[in-house]
Amino acid sequence: MGVHRAQLGILIRGLQLLVPGGRLVYSTCSMNPVEDEAVVAHALLKLAEEGGDPVRLKPVEDELPQLKRASGVSQWRVRYRGSWYDDYDAVPEKLKKDRKILPTMFPPTAEQLAPLDIHRCMRVLPHYQDTGGFFIAVLEKLPSPPAAQAAVETISSEDADMLAAELVGRSVVTALASVEAEAASEELKPTIRSQEGAKAGSHVLRTLHCAPTNNGGYDALYSLTPGWLGEVRAFFGLSEAFDMSRLVSRSITGKQIFVLSKPVIALLRSDKHTKFKLVNTGTRILERSEIRGLPFPFRLAQEGVHALVPHMGRQLLFAPPEDLKLLLLRHNVKISELPTEALRTAAAAAAPGALAIVLDEDGTGRLLPEKPPMLVLAGMRSLSNPGFLELNVKKAEASSMLRRMGHVEPADPPPAGDGAEGEDAMDDGGEAGASCAAGTAADAPAGGDEPMRNA
Repeated sequence: MGVHRAQLGILIRGLQLLVPGGRLVYSTCSMNPVEDEAVVAHALLKLAEEGGDPVRLKPVEDELPQLKRASGVSQWRVRYRGSWYDDYDAVPEKLKKDRKILPTMFPPTAEQLAPLDIHRCMRVLPHYQDTGGFFIAVLEKLPSPPAAQAAVETISSEDADMLAAELVGRSVVTALASVEAEAASEELKPTIRSQEGAKAGSHVLRTLHCAPTNNGGYDALYSLTPGWLGEVRAFFGLSEAFDMSRLVSRSITGKQIFVLSKPVIALLRSDKHTKFKLVNTGTRILERSEIRGLPFPFRLAQEGVHALVPHMGRQLLFAPPEDLKLLLLRHNVKISELPTEALRTAAAAAAPGALAIVLDEDGTGRLLPEKPPMLVLAGMRSLSNPGFLELNVKKAEASSMLRRMGHVEPADPPPAGDGAEGEDAMDDGGEAGASCAAGTAADAPAGGDEPMRNA
């Protein structure tokens, strides 16, 4: 309820700034129509009143066909402190006067709703595919009318480039090409307050962006040295299509590396007076590993591994479903015990350290541009030979992935005294539960060749 006014204002402003032909995605993690369909519907009505380029809800039924979703709703009630209201007329005058409940929180009339196609909104419900709850609306500003479009077409390409550069503050190409040129002229600025006294990582080059009030954890971003970025490219065999300047650190220590989009990088570089205050940005893609002796002392993070996989030529394994299920069940597996020979050979040939494991349903052993992989996992290969494969995936997340692959969890064991002897009863202690713990213990080799543990 409290954020409805802010959400509506943000969406209206975003749509006003949208260029003809551009798209804006409005998404929340709320299932409350007051934050969802009400915001979208009244934003569209407001823009229609203002005139200008028309905006519509874009049909996306054919996008992500495997994602189960429900359509947007067109009717709802508003609740405030235990009371439900069917329309704004039923709201007590005091609540209206105090602006606790606004007219825009209610559904528009049927006549107003008809042209909005509010059913094109998407509701991703948690019980559909074991996900979080999300509301998604894709809005598109339609191209200008023919007369206006003809005027736009008279702009020269040079003027168009200048206009684009002005809109972003500085063109993406210029911003990204100047990374190394500026390296020698800038020094690391003071770290944010929570990092005072921290030792800068040798791979941290300089401050990319630092807010004027640097009190929080994400107020500063740091670019990385060209030499270290070259190591990343060489270790994973990254193609030239992947722009290494997208990798940054949110800490002067550089223990975690994040990936940003090109437009965000360009926007931050254009903010010369650091007027933007960062709250959060980037997806974690690499984390420092404490395992000594690795050729590249970072491991892949599960949340960002998908961003690298399409560009990787090394440290990339393709696992049939049976191998992937085994890894998800046991978390670390001897390479010699992997069911598929092709995966055993590829894993043994991989360098120790970080690698990505792709679900290979069709047995092609390669990425297919027309069919993105359903599942990508971050993993590690141990230093020993033939060694182990270990996943950098939380156990709760691994269980969720197993359910999506059709794996049925075993039933709980009977209580002691009811058919199970005390010594034979399963012990539910340990990190991975009884079944995983037993499997890991049985597979642990003698001596120092133990499975790796997450740092």
